[in-house]
Amino acid sequence: MPHSENALAPPDDTPAPVYRDFCQAKTKMNANVQLNMRNKDERKRADPFVLLGQLSAYIGHEVNQPLGAIVAHGEACLRWLNRETPAYEEATASVQNIIGLGQRASEIVQSICSLATPSALQATRLELNDLVHDVIPLVGHDVSNHRVSLRRFSSTSS
Repeated sequence: MPHSENALAPPDDTPAPVYRDFCQAKTKMNANVQLNMRNKDERKRADPFVLLGQLSAYIGHEVNQPLGAIVAHGEACLRWLNRETPAYEEATASVQNIIGLGQRASEIVQSICSLATPSALQATRLELNDLVHDVIPLVGHDVSNHRVSLRRFSSTSS
């Protein structure tokens, strides 16, 4: 079988069609390996962006909840104060809630910033009741929107 100058000749004991099929399979395999390597490189480049997107969504969600509640309490405070007879106790309670929610938003931002700080992880004791107490105001709006009944039980040992 004649070969062009650029074509590789099969070894003496290998039939030309078998050698051609082998070369085609090897070429496809090399192409797949190169494609796989490019895909891995692209994933490596994309992973930080995916992580950044997930982190942004987390930050947005965690910070928007207290900020939304701050706005709601601010609006309520204005309504209490703009009444014909201002309701100072209710307005004061709204302002106190605003202060607490602002502090909570600040704590969230600080905890997120601490994730980016290279430091040794420290194990701390987690008080589940405190955690539930902190989460209830954050989910209160969703609980009422979805008409869910939320009751908190605490077991205290004597």
